[in-house]
Amino acid sequence: MEINMNLLGKFSANGYYTEKWASPQSWNWGCFWLGLLSGIFTWFLYRKMYLNAVLFFIVQGAFLFTFAAFADWTIGLLIFNAIAALAMGRFGNRIYYHHAAGIISRCSCEEEVASRGGTDFWTAYVFTFLLPLIVGITVSSLVL
Repeated sequence: MEINMNLLGKFSANGYYTEKWASPQSWNWGCFWLGLLSGIFTWFLYRKMYLNAVLFFIVQGAFLFTFAAFADWTIGLLIFNAIAALAMGRFGNRIYYHHAAGIISRCSCEEEVASRGGTDFWTAYVFTFLLPLIVGITVSSLVL
């Protein structure tokens, strides 16, 4: 199946990204703000890029683990999230475009494109609120 703007619009569910993908340089405010507030993996989950979310979470954890050896891990988290938010604000639309193009190239019909694209609010919501709660409980139990 040939990838065109119509299929990309169906994949992104509301067509918002078709304008963003038409420009080689665009900024993604949603990805930027989510990166600052809760971590980029939330945006990946919301956009159904589950593998990217897991990989990013592992990289973030490795950075924090390494940073904690030298300084307070909360400062490391702030630094990491700020750098990641700026990078993903700048490159998030391109990453999502390549994800969409890869999925679309493997789909056999337009209905499949629409079902495989779109967003996953509940997964992002659960991981944004439940994961910090679980981590907080775990860390506090280790400290106490």
